[in-house]
Amino acid sequence: MCCEKQGSDWIEVKWVCLTLPKLASRKEVILRSSRFVDSVAYWSKCHICCDWGYEQNHTHPILKVRADELERFQKRMKKFKPSMAWIGADFSFEDWSNDYPDQEFGHRAYRYALEKHEPLPTYKRCPKHYKRCREGQCDHIPMD
Repeated sequence: MCCEKQGSDWIEVKWVCLTLPKLASRKEVILRSSRFVDSVAYWSKCHICCDWGYEQNHTHPILKVRADELERFQKRMKKFKPSMAWIGADFSFEDWSNDYPDQEFGHRAYRYALEKHEPLPTYKRCPKHYKRCREGQCDHIPMD
């Protein structure tokens, strides 16, 4: 799964469902979903790690941020409008819940997104907020 191999603490923050009309191609759904994740990273100014699954016309991204960026993410997400980043289609943008592991937006979400759906490669985004990141020296998300 996501960024565990990098030795840093990533915290689940959002459970997302992004849906396009039934005639949308797999490529279009994945492309637009990745652009949505890019928007979250840009707006929050936080590094994002995303485990996600695809099925027919929708994706289920599970968004994570680094522990040291959690406060910034929570503060900036108060003003984020997901409907502006996902125009003309259905979506769900819910807070993650670790309090009740059996809830829909808790640990059960991993089984749903990655087993019931086709798992996609981990998607990581650097918002280029820090100077070192803009210079290509991001130590939060190493270049693969």
